[in-house]
Amino acid sequence: IWVDAIGDAVLSNDTMKTVINGVAFYPVKKLLFEETTGTWCGYCVRGIIYMDSLWELYRNDVNIVSVHNYNGYDPMAIENTETEAYDAYTYSLIPAFPGLIVDRTLITDAGDALLDYATLHSNNFGFANLAMTYSITGGNINTSVTVMPAMNLSGDYRLELIVEEDSVYGTAAGYAQHNNYVGLTVGPMYGCGYNFNDSTNPIPAGNIKFPFVARYTIPNSLTTTPNGIAGSLPGSMSIGTGYSYTFAPVPNASDWVTAHLKVVVLLIDNNTTSYTYGKVLNSVNTVIPLGVTNIAAGIESFRVLPNPAANDAHILIELKETSSVGCTIYDMLGKEVFRVPVEEMMLGGHQINFSTA
Repeated sequence: IWVDAIGDAVLSNDTMKTVINGVAFYPVKKLLFEETTGTWCGYCVRGIIYMDSLWELYRNDVNIVSVHNYNGYDPMAIENTETEAYDAYTYSLIPAFPGLIVDRTLITDAGDALLDYATLHSNNFGFANLAMTYSITGGNINTSVTVMPAMNLSGDYRLELIVEEDSVYGTAAGYAQHNNYVGLTVGPMYGCGYNFNDSTNPIPAGNIKFPFVARYTIPNSLTTTPNGIAGSLPGSMSIGTGYSYTFAPVPNASDWVTAHLKVVVLLIDNNTTSYTYGKVLNSVNTVIPLGVTNIAAGIESFRVLPNPAANDAHILIELKETSSVGCTIYDMLGKEVFRVPVEEMMLGGHQINFSTA
């Protein structure tokens, strides 16, 4: 690109150039959203809401991980030391809670612009296709991934693994979620099957379940930031060739619900001279929870808020498993007045909205 201007006496700055790289194919891209949060944080319910909305709208295009704050003595900041390094690393990146990290590139607040980020960055170049295989045998979660680059890659590229669990809850006081939105008109503050405006502060531990909770990471060193496993990928990778790696088995902890577990694998650039150094180039997940095999579906809880309702009402349901769900509403004479078409819903909390009109 060049510029000609009449009377320009300095020609040295009139021309610039760049290189456009051609690729063999355009990889399937999944954005990684990491949310730093904590049950002690009264504003972090905002993160719960927006992450839930993001998953409902873009679940095929995103991975979401909630990193509960270790230093805040949150009981979901994994009980073993594997998470402490991960928590400390994400905490070091954000200015405040709830924080949002997109592909470890964009750092922001977990707020209104979240869905815009998903739209704007959904076509980011993913560098390689990632394919995952996984199983649970002998009490261990076993994961392998194959990386197929869309361009020749040379240098230090690495893989990272995160095990996460949905619908996490407990009875200890630390599981109670502080909620600064009680009685406020900000919102509506709905998400994961909860109306946080009409709830309490704090929300009792037994009344709330947390999605996308990070449970285990590889690497898990306390002395380095989670920048992937050194040597997990060769120093030179060719276009269209598959490179496979098998992670060390992850012990399936006794307090994890196997049917609620998912695995996320990240492709990370660890080349210190690269403009994408330390960033997540692409990610892949199991999509379906690890333990879902011939398990009977069912509704764990069912509520309608508000009740009675003047204008709009919200049906809040909690699913035991990924299920096909429909909803029909009748009047007192048994006449059908409203129907929600059957659709697949993931395990956990969901909200169906309708007008009393």
